[in-house]
Amino acid sequence: MSKVRGPDIAVEALSFSWGNKPVYQGFSLRLRGGKSTLLRLVAGLSKPQQGSIRSERRAI
Repeated sequence: MSKVRGPDIAVEALSFSWGNKPVYQGFSLRLRGGKSTLLRLVAGLSKPQQGSIRSERRAI
């Protein structure tokens, strides 16, 4: 019998500021795999098959 695994990485309701400048407010993310792939997508080294990643309102 196989067990149902939880996420490999879970970030829930993360908030962080540099001084008075909010960086994250209520950020949540769950990953069960593909962590390296996600980093490659964010870095622009791979292209997503669907959806988009934006930085300062520009598509990566």
